Amino acid sequence: MADSGVKSPNIPSSSIVEDFMGNRNGSTVRIPADAAALQLLATGPFQMLTNAGKLFETLAELNAAAVGDFTPWVFADPDGEKNGIYRRIGSAWVWAMPLPYSFIKATNSGVGTPSAIQADTGIPVSEAALVIVPIAETSDESPVAISFNGQAALTVKSNSGNDIAEGGLIAGMLIVGVKDGETFRLITDQANSAIVAQAEAFAQQARGYRDDTATAGEEIAEYIVEAQGWSTKAKEWAVSMNLIDGSYHSAAYWANQSYLTGGVPIGTKVAMYGNGATTPPGYIKWIPGFEVTSALPDLRAYGLANGWAVNGNGNPVLPAGDSLFERMWLPGQTRDAGRAFGTVQADAFQGHKFELLTNAGGRGTSTVVGQVDVIDGSTTGSVTNRIGNPITDGTNGAPRTATETRVANVTFTWFIKAYSAPIDAATVAAAQVLSDLADARARVAALEASQGWKYVGRYQPSAAAYALVPNLSAYKKIRLKGRVQKSVTNEAILLQFSADNGNAFVTTSTYGQAYYGQQAAAAMINTSSLSGVAISVTNLVNSNDMEFEITIDRLNEAAQTHILGKAGGYNTSSVLFATSYYARQTDSTIFNALRLIAPTGTLTGDFIVEGIAA
Repeated sequence: MADSGVKSPNIPSSSIVEDFMGNRNGSTVRIPADAAALQLLATGPFQMLTNAGKLFETLAELNAAAVGDFTPWVFADPDGEKNGIYRRIGSAWVWAMPLPYSFIKATNSGVGTPSAIQADTGIPVSEAALVIVPIAETSDESPVAISFNGQAALTVKSNSGNDIAEGGLIAGMLIVGVKDGETFRLITDQANSAIVAQAEAFAQQARGYRDDTATAGEEIAEYIVEAQGWSTKAKEWAVSMNLIDGSYHSAAYWANQSYLTGGVPIGTKVAMYGNGATTPPGYIKWIPGFEVTSALPDLRAYGLANGWAVNGNGNPVLPAGDSLFERMWLPGQTRDAGRAFGTVQADAFQGHKFELLTNAGGRGTSTVVGQVDVIDGSTTGSVTNRIGNPITDGTNGAPRTATETRVANVTFTWFIKAYSAPIDAATVAAAQVLSDLADARARVAALEASQGWKYVGRYQPSAAAYALVPNLSAYKKIRLKGRVQKSVTNEAILLQFSADNGNAFVTTSTYGQAYYGQQAAAAMINTSSLSGVAISVTNLVNSNDMEFEITIDRLNEAAQTHILGKAGGYNTSSVLFATSYYARQTDSTIFNALRLIAPTGTLTGDFIVEGIAA
C-alpha cells in the first residue's frame, strides 16, 4: 500500500531524533525532541513511572504533608471511600481515581457466625475492587451479612439481587463480589443445590395447599348442603309464623323486632292495676274517642288497617271502651249474629216471664186485699196489679239490684301499645334500680322525719378561748358528745347561748341548774344565779380530759331552753367523778348558736354535734 502520509523532502536524514514533526494551528512545524520530552515528563503517568508519587496511610496525613510536585496515594484510611489517588486543585487535595487494585483477597477465620461473616483485608474495601472471600461455614439463615475489618455489616445479595438462601454459601467455597452501597453483591452466585432444595420445598408446600384446597372444597360443599337444610327449616318456621309480607326474615330480624316493640305488637290492649298516673313505655292511656294523629304513626297505621272509625281529619279514633266488658268478635259469628267490629252493645237481661201460682178461683196479690183478681196479668178496677220487690230466699243473702246487669268485677286502667319502645333486661334492671332508689329515698326521708338526729359537725378546739357552734336555727333539739380539757384548775366549763349566731352570748344570771354527782357534797348544787350552764364540777383538774354528753331542747323556740347532761372525769384531788344535771335558760329566746367556754384560760378537745330539725 502506498504511503499517503505527510512527507517533507526538505528534512535531512539523521540517526538521532532531534525533532518531531507536528501540527500547530493547521501548519506543519518542527518540535525539538528535548521540548517534547519535558512536556511529557510533566504529566501524571510519567511522574508515577519515574517514582514522582508518594504514599500516605490516611487523607489526614496527606493534608498535613508539605505540598510538592508529586502524585499522592492514600491506601489505608479507615474510611475506605478516602483511599485512592489524589491531585492538587487550588489549595486542596482532591480524590482523582481509585487505587489500581483489581482484586482484594480477604481472610475469614470463622470468628463470626455462618450467616454473619466477619472478614479482614490488608487494605480497606472500596467499591472499585473485587473482593475474594473464603467461606468458613455453611450459611444457616437467610439473609446473610458480611463485615470487613470491623466496619458496618453489608447484606450479601446474589448476582440477581436476591437474599442468599439458607445453605446458599457452602463451607470451603470462594465468593467474589463488590461493595455496592450497603450490600455486598456477588459476581459468583450461591450454591445451586440450596436453591433447588428451596424450590422443591416450595413445590411441596404448594402441593399441600392444593390438597388443603381440595379438602376445603369438599367441606364447603357439605356446609352448603347443611346450610340449605337450615334455610329450608327457616322458611318453614317463617311460614309457621304466618308471615303476610311475602318475605322471609332472619332470626336477628325477629329478635330486633321483639327488642324494638318490647315483645308486644302495636295495637295490643293491656289492663294495668292502678290509677293510670304512670304510663308504661310504648303505650298511651285508652281514652274513648282519642284521635290518633301522625304523631303516633305506628298506631295510626294499625288503626286504619284494622277498621277503626275515622274522623273528619282522616285519623282513626280509639273506640268506646269505658266501663264495658270485652267480647270476642269474628266475622260471620253465629252467636250475637250481625255484630260489627268495635260496636257497643247496651246491657240487657235475657227475656223471660214469671209464673204466679194461685188456687183455682183464688185471690191474687193486690195493694188492697181482696179488691181485685189477677187474670193473665191484666188489671181490674183502678189499681195496677204487680209483684213486690225481691226479698232474700233465706239462703243466698239479700238480692242486689242496679241500673245494669253485670257480673262481679274489679276496675283496671287500660293502655294500648302505640309505638316502639325497647325493653330489655338492662332497661328493666335500670327501672328497678330507679324504683329501689326512690323507695330508699322515701324511707330515708321518713326516717329523718321520725328519728331526726342529723350530723351537724365535728369541733376540735385547741388551746382556744371557747368552742363556737353556729348556724343552729334549723334545729329544735341539739346533742353534743365528746371530750374536753381546760388549762386552768378549779374552774367549771360553761355552756352559753346566742341569739345572733355567735356575735353575743347570754352571760347574765338567767341559767338555773341542779346537780347530782358522786363525789364531795359541795358539788351537789341547786342554784339559779349562774352565767352559764356548768357542764363540769367546779374543781375540775386541768391535766385530764372530761367526757361529756349534753342534750338541749327547744333551742330555736321562743320558750325556755332545757338542758340535760352528764359528765365524768377527774377532780383536783385526782378522784374520779360522775355527775348528771338538769338546767334551763329562762329568757324564752330563740337561740341559733352556742359555745363551750372556760371563764379563764383555754379549752382543748374533740366533740361532735347532732341536731333534729324543727
